[in-house]
Amino acid sequence: MSKFLQWYQGHLARTPIATQLITTGILFGTGDVLAQQGVEQRGFNHDLVRTSRMAFFGAAMAGPVFVGWYKVLERYVNLSTTNKTLLARVALDQGAFAPVNIAFFFTGQGLLEGKSFGQIGDKLHEHWGTTLVANWKLWPAVQLLNFKFVPLEQ
Repeated sequence: MSKFLQWYQGHLARTPIATQLITTGILFGTGDVLAQQGVEQRGFNHDLVRTSRMAFFGAAMAGPVFVGWYKVLERYVNLSTTNKTLLARVALDQGAFAPVNIAFFFTGQGLLEGKSFGQIGDKLHEHWGTTLVANWKLWPAVQLLNFKFVPLEQ
């Protein structure tokens, strides 16, 4: 096991929630950097405020929700076989959690941007459905791998 992985596992064991929240913040921030640089090709016009907002949202808002959700899946979704459990967790994650989580994301980002509830509602109306469909093109497969190979406590 690499030194970094040992270090990370140690932090997960000692301070699991804080480690998970910080990890989520880093992942959200990194995802935004990749989006701005790889997809949007912003170069030196990188929006650091947006990246900071995404990292904050990940750590302070999404992280706690994700930690809670994965604890629910781990505790209550345990069927007769590993494969049935795996498929049920993915189905619940994508069928129940993803639609709510996408609305939560747009709402949280809108609030952090200082948007009014009317503006947030307009954005939800315009983008929620297409975002959910795009989500379903990628994330069921990703979550299938996550739930199969990554323990929910991590």
